[in-house]
Amino acid sequence: SNSKVAAEAMAECNKAWASAQSKGIGKKLASPAPQKTATATGGGKVSAPPSTAPSTEERLRKLDDLKKKNLISEEEYARKRKEILDGV
Repeated sequence: SNSKVAAEAMAECNKAWASAQSKGIGKKLASPAPQKTATATGGGKVSAPPSTAPSTEERLRKLDDLKKKNLISEEEYARKRKEILDGV
C-alpha cells in the first residue's frame, strides 16, 4: 500500500539523518572553517572528506517527491518539512 511505502521511505530518510547527526554531519557552524586543500609538496594542508549524508535540499526534494506521488499526506509532508527545516 502507498502508506506502507511512504512509511518505509520516511523511516529510511530518518535513519540516514540520525546517522549523519550522530557523526556530527550537518550541524550548522557559527562561522564556517576555511576550506583547506591538499598540496603536492605536503604543505600540511588537508581537505575535508565529502559529506555522505543527504543535504537539506536533497531531503526536501525527496519529501516533495513523496508528496507529489501521493505517498504521504499533506499533514505528514508539513510535519516532516518543518522537522527538516528546524534542523538547519
